Parts: sequence; structure tokens; C-alpha cells
Amino acid sequence: MFRKTFLLGSLLCLLPALLNAAPTTAVSNRVVAVGDLHSDYPQTVAVLRMANLVDADGNWSGGRDTLVQTGDIVDRGPDTIKCYQ
Repeated sequence: MFRKTFLLGSLLCLLPALLNAAPTTAVSNRVVAVGDLHSDYPQTVAVLRMANLVDADGNWSGGRDTLVQTGDIVDRGPDTIKCYQ
């Protein structure tokens, strides 16, 4: 429960920036920071899609944007390798 609450809190913190952001283009230079993914692949993909960094197929669509992941990626969930791929 804590993990889902924390992820939801992280998403809510990003929401104002995402709502006010211009559509991502190939020449965009945004820096998108995300924290504590905890090997939760479905939530990781949801966050990346909300930020327009990956498309519906999971392919990078962020152009020249940079993803910065802070906090824990691999220490709590079952999808460690999947998150890195």
C-alpha cells in the first residue's frame, strides 16, 4: 500500500508540470525527473506515458528529452529487469 501511495504522490507532484507542458516534439529538451519506481513495471510505464516519454507500445517518444530517475529502481518489486529494459 505504501508503494502505491508513494507512486501516486509522485504522479500528483508531476501533474501541474505535465498539464502545462507543451506537446513533446523531436526537438524538445525537457528534463523529466521521476523517483522511486521500485521495479513496478506497469506504474513505471504509466509515469513515462504521462510524461510523453514513451508511446503506447513502450517505445521512446521523448525526442531529445532526458529522463532522470532518482531513488529506488530495483529494490522492492518483481520487474527489475523489465524496468531497466
